[in-house]
Amino acid sequence: MKTLLLACILMLYGCTKTQTSVPGKPQADSIPPVSTTAAEPGKDTVQWVKLALNDSTTIEYTKLGYSIFERWFNKMDPKKILHPDEAWKDLIGLKEYRGYSDEFSSEVGQDGFYMLYAYFLQKVNGVKKYDKERLALFSAYRNMNHLKGYYEYGGTYYGHMHDSIYGYTEYSIYTLDKNLNSKTDITKEKKAFITMLKKVFTEELKEDGNTLQSKKPERLGKMMAIIDDMEAQLINAYILNQVKQFYADYYDYWM
Repeated sequence: MKTLLLACILMLYGCTKTQTSVPGKPQADSIPPVSTTAAEPGKDTVQWVKLALNDSTTIEYTKLGYSIFERWFNKMDPKKILHPDEAWKDLIGLKEYRGYSDEFSSEVGQDGFYMLYAYFLQKVNGVKKYDKERLALFSAYRNMNHLKGYYEYGGTYYGHMHDSIYGYTEYSIYTLDKNLNSKTDITKEKKAFITMLKKVFTEELKEDGNTLQSKKPERLGKMMAIIDDMEAQLINAYILNQVKQFYADYYDYWM
């Protein structure tokens, strides 16, 4: 169980963090005025909301940040929920939230946004309704992030994506195509995708100047194991298509 202490980046404390450029994800910069009473001298002014995600991960937000997010999210049409990347840009870009959205505008705050987005969207989707699909998508997305992160010897991008995947997963559940969530035979298409991944990472590792030749067989074996594990999570045509798109959008780049 991990706890994300996200509220320390509020403007009240001036602890905002500069957003760095990362592939695939939107980049940062600001939430509605909420009436607050002055704190008594000597009293802690920060109040917290603690939540548990479906995998028991706990997340914490200030009550101000939480109420702002809740107000914003509830204004969205349930039939037209924004993709998490667009949703994040929408929240911090709206004038009515300017000066209040710092809790979500830094790198860490952006991660927190995606997790809180998943928490709220799961209520729209149904917490138990798509357990099997949610777990498969979440695991496949995490494996994809692990695969590329392992190849790159880590990096902040993969750390942030590790948390943002909650939001991407829940949006994939929201857009679930029941026609593809069926018994459609995906054997050939899945094999082609897995073969492509193995070929790409094998070829990139051959040219990788950051890895000693003596270490490459071990690293290749680890990457192939991650891909094999991911293959087992591609349980239907919809999930396969989502994972292919997820790879194309966030990981199909090579330095």
